[in-house]
Amino acid sequence: MREKRDNTPLPGKEFDRIEQEAVRWFTRINNHDNDPADVESFYHWLEESQEHRVKYDAICAVMEEAREFTDDPQLIDFYQSIKVKTPVSSAAITQKKTSWKDRVAVWWGSGVRNRGAAMAVISVVLIVAFVQFQNSGTQGKVYQTGIGEIKIVRLDDNSVIKLNTRTTLTVDYDQDLRRIILSDGQATFSVAKNPLRPFVVSTGIGKITAIGTEFDILKEQGEIQINLIEGKIRVAKDVTEQTSTSENPAVIMEATNMKASYVAVSADGISEVEERDPIHAIAWQQRKIVFDGKTLSYVIKELNRYSARPIILGDISQKDELITAIFPTDVPAALVLIKRYFNLVEAVEIKDKIILVSEKDILI
Repeated sequence: MREKRDNTPLPGKEFDRIEQEAVRWFTRINNHDNDPADVESFYHWLEESQEHRVKYDAICAVMEEAREFTDDPQLIDFYQSIKVKTPVSSAAITQKKTSWKDRVAVWWGSGVRNRGAAMAVISVVLIVAFVQFQNSGTQGKVYQTGIGEIKIVRLDDNSVIKLNTRTTLTVDYDQDLRRIILSDGQATFSVAKNPLRPFVVSTGIGKITAIGTEFDILKEQGEIQINLIEGKIRVAKDVTEQTSTSENPAVIMEATNMKASYVAVSADGISEVEERDPIHAIAWQQRKIVFDGKTLSYVIKELNRYSARPIILGDISQKDELITAIFPTDVPAALVLIKRYFNLVEAVEIKDKIILVSEKDILI
């Protein structure tokens, strides 16, 4: 299914990119029933910078004021179409003390002297944005996969996303930026080249920026693992605007000589870049998992991503034994191989879990 994007410039005041985004977020948040993923995307946008919050709150303040003085029937109809009496502000996120008058002053600056004219302009802009939003209907589209499911999504710029098991992500494109929010799970991104419109994947842990490339991201347990299959990407921690560039250095990754580049990002920072076999990174697309010198505990942890019932290793001596093997993502088939190799059996009396123990423990 293709994503639709609205690239029509908004009329009236010469809006910069953030002001355009703020207007569109206003219409989205206040004019339809938001699901949790949509609200999460909005919060993520607010948290990206103080300027986002200032300009969004300025719109909310102007709208509140404009309700009271307008007698334009078109504007009255628009205000009545908003489902909440008080537009959603960023107060719950920012908890800032700055007054709305200060925020409006920051936004409009000293160049606007006629408050009525200013509010008329922003009202017209909001009406246009509202109509555009009603017609687009797909910004902030959420894609999810269930246990063991793989899904392929082709976006309107011809970029392709492949989602692995238990993955949730949001596609939120605008005319300047192709933004993806990976909430959980794993996905491979084949990005169509467009140097003027960066492709950015935010995870809450790290942020990956690409122009035209292919890369895979796995997010789990406070860490993201990135495998660059082809091209070049920029990797940085996903941080607030208070953090300076020097405090948050980026890593430029480039795939060369048929080798993938691998890096991990966590609260501790960005790991050293390593070379990896690209086939290993995307084996899940063939419903396989490649392990190269990994412990049995690690193998079981990975299999749990594909299992409806948690798999638990009992008190066995083989937990730290290293494995180099290819397993199917089909959990029953993988467990057959593991049990055969390590002489393990399932504790049959446990119904909601799969507990693996050694055969000798069962015999005792």
